[in-house]
Parts: sequence; structure tokens; C-alpha cells
Amino acid sequence: MVGQLCGQDAELRHEVDSLLAAHDQARSFLESPPMAGTLDHSGSSSAELIGTQVGPFRLMEQIGEGGFGQVFVAEQQHPIRRTVAIKLIKPGMDSREVISRFEAERQALALMDHPNIAKVIDVGTTTGGRPYFVMELVRGVSITEYCDRNNLNPRERIELFVPVCHAIQHAHQKGIIHRDIKPNNILVTSHDGRPIPKVIDFGVAKAISQPLTDATVYTRFHQMLGTPLYMSPEQAEMTSAAIDTRTDIYSLGVVLYELITGSTPFDRKRFAQAAFEEIRRIIREEDPPRPSTRLSESGDRLPSIAAHRRIEPARLSRMIQGDLDWIIMRALDKDRSRRYSTADNLAKDVERYLNHEPVEAGPPSRLYRARKFIRRNRGPMITAAMLLGLILIGSFVSLWQAIRASRAETTAIVERDQKEIARKEAVTEAERATRAVEAERIAKDAAEKRLGQLEKATEILASVFQNLDPGAEEKEGKPLRALMGDHLNDAAAQLSGDVIGDPLVVANLQRILGISLSGLGHYEKASDLLQKSADNFTSLNGPDHPDTLLSLDRLAGAKRLAGHLDESIALLKQTLERTEAKHGKEHMSSLSCRQNLAVAYRESGKLDQAIPLFEETLEISRESLGPLDPQTLSVTKGLALAYLRIGQLEKAIETGEEILEPSKTVYGPSHPHTIEVIANLAVAYSTSGNLERAILLSNQALELSKLRFGPEHPETLTAQNNLANIYREAGKVDDALLLIEETLRLARIRYPADNPRLLGTQNNLALFYLELETPEKAIPLFQEVLRGATAKLGPDHPNTIITLNNLGSAFLEIQEFEKALPLFEQAAKFIEIRDFRHQFTGRILGNLANCYEKLDRPAEAEPWLRKWVSAAEKTETPKKLAFASAVSTLGRNLLHQERWVDAEHALRAGLDIYQVIEPDSITTLFTQSMLGEALLEQGKYAEAEPLLLGGYEGMAEHETKIPKKLRNRLIQSLQHLVRLYEAWEQPEKARVWQEKLDQQNSGDEKK
Repeated sequence: MVGQLCGQDAELRHEVDSLLAAHDQARSFLESPPMAGTLDHSGSSSAELIGTQVGPFRLMEQIGEGGFGQVFVAEQQHPIRRTVAIKLIKPGMDSREVISRFEAERQALALMDHPNIAKVIDVGTTTGGRPYFVMELVRGVSITEYCDRNNLNPRERIELFVPVCHAIQHAHQKGIIHRDIKPNNILVTSHDGRPIPKVIDFGVAKAISQPLTDATVYTRFHQMLGTPLYMSPEQAEMTSAAIDTRTDIYSLGVVLYELITGSTPFDRKRFAQAAFEEIRRIIREEDPPRPSTRLSESGDRLPSIAAHRRIEPARLSRMIQGDLDWIIMRALDKDRSRRYSTADNLAKDVERYLNHEPVEAGPPSRLYRARKFIRRNRGPMITAAMLLGLILIGSFVSLWQAIRASRAETTAIVERDQKEIARKEAVTEAERATRAVEAERIAKDAAEKRLGQLEKATEILASVFQNLDPGAEEKEGKPLRALMGDHLNDAAAQLSGDVIGDPLVVANLQRILGISLSGLGHYEKASDLLQKSADNFTSLNGPDHPDTLLSLDRLAGAKRLAGHLDESIALLKQTLERTEAKHGKEHMSSLSCRQNLAVAYRESGKLDQAIPLFEETLEISRESLGPLDPQTLSVTKGLALAYLRIGQLEKAIETGEEILEPSKTVYGPSHPHTIEVIANLAVAYSTSGNLERAILLSNQALELSKLRFGPEHPETLTAQNNLANIYREAGKVDDALLLIEETLRLARIRYPADNPRLLGTQNNLALFYLELETPEKAIPLFQEVLRGATAKLGPDHPNTIITLNNLGSAFLEIQEFEKALPLFEQAAKFIEIRDFRHQFTGRILGNLANCYEKLDRPAEAEPWLRKWVSAAEKTETPKKLAFASAVSTLGRNLLHQERWVDAEHALRAGLDIYQVIEPDSITTLFTQSMLGEALLEQGKYAEAEPLLLGGYEGMAEHETKIPKKLRNRLIQSLQHLVRLYEAWEQPEKARVWQEKLDQQNSGDEKK
């Protein structure tokens, strides 16, 4: 589809493939805020900018647009009048990296002063903060278009090419590598009737030694900078270490190739249809045809090509053969050490060709140099050749007489020697024939055996896909994914003994099948197979071989998914140490292994170890691979989930939104990575209270999971579980209950009893029962989950801690406070030990305080609440809900202790935040009423009155939204108003509020 849409435009195809594969221009559209002021509307079109003033220049028309910049014709009136070109960063592309590259281009051009390089006239920044620079206006066309329009012959084209080489040499001398030399970046303009080529667009230039800008500009691993058709093999490797001035020599060679032949060394149509990695492979590995060969294969196009060069087709091919072939192919050599060392050396060799002198690129033979000498001195050499011919004729006559005399004698000797040689050869030939027959037999036996082994390997792999058609689902009573899992198990069982023969092939097949089984959710079976693969690679290649390390990494991943977290972490730590020792920290294998270790830490609840490891890995990945590389996106996704788990919701949402659209672009909308990003964002929004956005995203994740994985896959069950939980949060309890019950039914079929995913599903169903005020159903489920989580995950795992809280909450519901208290105390102790900064921390400590209060022991809860306040200050700024919730709960506890002044201070701090963030919420009204109570008890009646009145009236207005278990707060607010007016000696008002209190109590009793 991409090939059809891009057509023959190879540059467009490259850009699309680059986005799809990974690597990166701007970090994110969320990286910086929209700009303001002149030229600061991120949504403004180019047309809307025409006529705008930029410094002393007025924009006239747009003449170009690149990946991150727009180029306009502009007019300056003062102090001098002139027309120039201005390059601006495109709206919305003002990321750190793009600005750094833009500044680097400005600095690169400012360093250079050459008649064939576009000059920088001025630089500046718009009022909105968008940097720009002003260049001389080059009114011209690309060098290939100019040559074809004017039908320049080959010599004229080559003469126009020479100053381009000198311009690039000047850039190299200034320490700048262009990295994107192509006809569109070489414009030809006329001056006094003479064509003048101008090199432009140093947007991806690289400094050889000095930095171009204060901000670092990285040429990242797996980030393709440049245009594939003109790109050197080392550029296609996408590692900055391999780039030097000789990469520009290669690109110059491509431009010269195109000027001479009318086409690039590699066919445009082929690049347009090839995938990203195939393009890179072609550039790195395939040798292009010689220019003369390309012309001879042009077929019907050759007459047109020759016509544009004002030369006959046959003569054009002959003209290129030899010197020009050698020059161009030397510039295009895959081995950069064999290319011209400088652009000047290339120019000099081209000039030697024009002057009929020996070129350095030619084969260093005497015959070649003699031929060039004769061509330069044709007249004298013709005369010398005639004299030499006469001398040779005379000498030949004399020699012929002598040769004839000795020929008979020589013939006789030769015949005698030949007979002896023939006799010896006959004996040797017989022996050779015998050995050949034996060798042929051995080779045939080995070949037949190997063929049989290969056929068996092919048969094993093919068996995975046999009978996988829609009809098989009905026949077998299983979905296709389950059938494929069965086939993979059968295939794995066949990989034993000497059936394949080559143990390395067996190890590799074991790894392939193991990864496939893990992808289908068969984690235990995948672990067994990957363990065999790792053992085989270790014995065959050693413990530090890349194949061994890869199998160990995949084995650790399967064990993590199977719930064996401690084993996974231990294995990953060993593998990471070996991988970094083998490849270094920036290698893809090291990055992947470090990320997997961070994920294992996160899933085991060790968030204090997971988050720093994620952040370190992300920094290295961004620098070495780029923000849009799949590895970078994957690490960012893992970090966002870790932020969510630890309760840093703003970071979780910001990080998730940052990669949502890039993930859809790079991976596709239904890729597992994209689905997981959407699902995690849904949970983050749900936890933050944005339930509308959460439901929308969670539904998307579930539908995509069903389409991608099938209804019973673990990822689908997780998505279904998450949606049910969000429905519950949104009050859609009936919908949620149906969904979670179906999820649990499928999970019991899919997982063993102690699997963490099954435990999570059971926990969610128990929460629904609490929501439906049926704690008697919830308690046995919570107890089952607690036993499983403690045994499988450990007593201090976050899931275990949360289950302790949930079970305690269920006992609170049935007012069994003595049973609830030790559960909350145990959870609180683990929070303290682990520095557990999870979003559930507040719920746990709030429940503990409530339980102490119910048991009339509020002072014992205060130390825990103060620790919660301290933790909230560390993880959130004082203007956030976590802090407000913590200090408000502390204030409520101090009210129970009748410490009115301390309670007032705490409640004021909480209320200040609530009134800014959610002024009309029930929580804000509760806090307002409690603050009024603290003031009432201190005799501050005038201050207490508006708070108590506002709190009650707000709660009464939203009475239907108050949960049943919290309705007593409405009664308490009325009681406080009665007490206020009694203490304030206003009996009439006290009587009015007493009547309302009686009515409220009567209404509640009827309900």
C-alpha cells in the first residue's frame, strides 16, 4: 500500500518508511508549549504568514519546505533594500532536537564563505521564540534540471560539477560534513550569462570536530539522515561514528553518475517499492552497475538521454567507458578507504579527464598510461609509430629465417617429451579417478543426509501452519490461536535427538518456537523451550555469545509473564552484565535487556528500582536511537506505566500521550505496543478522575485486543478487566459486573490458580461486590486473593498490600473493626518499609485512621497520617490532590482528638487546594464543613458560619451523589449548625436548623 501511495518518489517513500520504523525528528508535539506572538500560531498555514514581519524582513512568498523548516522569499527595506531568503522552524516542530539541528545549520552556513555555497546574511529569533536565519536568495533550479533544460553535453556537465566539489571541499575544511548532497540541494543560477552552482541546505550537517551549537545534536543509531538514493553505505548503517568527509564523496559520485547517465546508481522505482530495511541492505551490500553499463541497459530511453546531452547514443556509451567509469566507481566504492580522500582530489581527477591526462582512478598499468600519453601527443606518436613499423618489418624477416631453421629440431624434442608426459599422466589420471569416485560417494551421502535434515526442519516449521483455516475452528472446537499453540507444542516436541542434525539449527528453532509460544500466552511452555535453547547455545557457542544472551533474555521475559518474577530478575541481571560487557551500554541488545529488567522490577513492585532504570534506559535510547525508534517508544511506554503504578498520574498521562500518536504511526493502530499504550492511558485517566476519556480509550483497547489476539488471550482479558474496573469507577456497576464475571470465567480456564493476572481479576470482582454493598461476597474472594498474592508475589508486593487494604475495607463495611485494624496496620508497615508511593497509599492510611477513630483511638493514627502528608509533598507539589487529601484526612483525625487549632491549620491547607482544583466536589464540601467545625470549637463563630452553611447547602444540593456510608456527614453538618447558633446565642436560627435536622433524620429512617 505504501509503495502504491508513494509511487516512484523514493524520497517520499524513505520519509514514510523512516516514520514507520523508528527513528526520529522531533521528540514530541507535547515537548514544548505553542509559541505566541508574531509567527507564533502553531496552527497557522504558510499562506497566513505571507506579509508578516520577521525582524527587518517582510515575508513575500514560500519557496520551500523541509522536514522541520520553511523557506520564504523576504524583502528588506532598511537600512538597505534587498530580496533575501528566510528559513524558519515550522510551527509545532520546535523540539529540542529540531531547534538544535536548526541552530547547527545556521552555524554551519555562518562558518563558510565560498562563491558556490549560499551565504548567511543575518540570524535572529521571532517574538514568539522561533529561530530563523537569512540567506542570499538563490533563484535557480537543481543541477540535473538545469543540465537537461539546456541540453548540456557531458563535458559541460562535468565542468559544472567541478565547482560543486570545491564548495564541498571548503565545507570540509571548515569542519562541516553536508550529509545530504543531491541535485535538489545544488541549485544552478546564472551570473553574467555563466551558470553558477550553489550548494544549499546544511540541515543535517555534522561537525567533524567542533560543536556547531551549544545544544548537542546527535546523529542517532538507527536514524537515517539524508536521502537514500544519494546515501553512502556508512550513512545507511545509521551510526554517527562511521560518518566522515568521505560520505560526501560518495554522494558527489552519485550526482556525477546521474549527470552523465540520467539516472541514479540504484533504480528509483526499486527504492520506491522496497521496504525500509531492504533499502538499507541495497545501499550497504549491492554494487551498482558502471555508468556505461547502466546506459547500455537503458533500452528505449538511451536516445532521449543522449539527445539531452547533444551526442549520439553509441558515442555516449563509448565516451563513458574507461575513465569516467573508473572515476565514478571509485567515488562510489563501498569501502570508503578506497574512495577519493577529499573532494578536491575528486575534482582534480575529473579535471585530468577533461585534459586527457591519466586519472588516478584508472588501473595503474603501463599500457593505460601509455594510451593516455599517445592521446595527448597524437601527431608525434603517429610519425614514431611509422618508423618503428619499418624497423620491426626488417627485424622480422631476419628472425623468420632463423626460426625456420630450428623449428624441425624443436618439433622432434617436443614429440619425445609429450610421449613421456602422456604415459605418466595416464597413471595419475587413473589414481585421480579412483579418489574422485570415493569423494563423490562420501559427498553424496553427506548431502543426502543433510537434505533429509533440512527437509525435516522445514516439515516441523510447516506443521505449525497446517490446517489453520476458519473451518478448523468449528471442527476442533478451538479458536485459531489455540490451535496454533497446540501446533507449536507439537513442533517443539519434535526438536529432539538427531532429527535435525545441526545442533545450532535446533537451538535457533527452539528459540523461534519459544518466542512464538510466549506471544500466544503459553508462558510456561515457552519458558521450557527457551531454557533448552539457552542451554544448547551455551554449550555450543559459550555463555557470552550473542545467540546465548538473546535466548536468555527471551527466557527471562517468558518467566516474568508466567509470574516467576524473582527468577526473571536474577536471570536478567546476569544477562545484562554479560551483554553490556560484550556490546557496550548503547547497543540494542543492552538497551533491550536493561528495559526488560526495569519491567521485571516494576511488575514485582520494586518501583524504586524500576523507575531510575527506565529513565536511564530512555535517556540512552533517545540519544543513540532517536525519539521515534521502536526501542525508545517501548521504553517510554514502560516508564509511563511505572509512573502510573507509583501514583505520579500527571507524569503517567503526559508520558503516555507523548507516544500515543507516534506509536500509531511507527507500529500501526492495532499493534500490541499501541494497544498497551492506549490501555495504560485509560487506567491513568480513570485514576485521575477523567472517566469519560478513560472509558473511550479502554473500549478502544479492548476492541483492538479482540481483533489482534482473540477473546481468550491474556492481553484481551487484561483489557476487559481494565474496562470493567473503569465502568465501576464511573458508577456503571451493572455493566461492569457482567464484564468482570465473564473475564473471571475465561481467566480461570486460561491461568493456574496462583497466576497474578487471575488474582487481579478475582480482586476486581470482589471490589464490585463491595460497590454493590454485598461485602459478604467480597470477603472470601479477597481472602483467596490475599493467600495467593502472599505466596506468589510476597507479603510486601504492592498487589499484596492493596489486597490487605481491600479486605480490611470489607470488614469495615460490616463494622468488624477489630478484624480490619491488623490488616490496615500490616499494609501501613509495608508502605513504610518499601517507601511505597503508590496512589493507594492515601486510601490505605485513610482507612487506617478511620478504623482507629471507630475504635476511639485517633491518636494512634496521627503518625501514619503525617507520614502520608510527607510522602505526598515528595511526589506531588503542594497544590495537588494527593497533598490535599493527605492534610484533610489529618485534619479530620485532629478533630477527633479535639486539637482544634492544629485541625484548623491542616484543613485550611487542604481546602485551599480543593477550592482551586475541584471547588464543587463532595470532598471539598466535606472539608469546608470540617473546617467550620474546628472554628466553631474555638469560638470563632463569625468565621465558622459561612463555612458550615456553604458546606451543608452544597452537600444538600448534591445529596444523591453522596455514598450511603458517608451520608452521616450531611447529618453532622446540620448538627454543627445547630450547635453554632446555640453557642452564638441565636436561638431562633438554632430552632430552624434543629427542625431541618429532625426532618433529615426522619427522611433517612424512612429510606
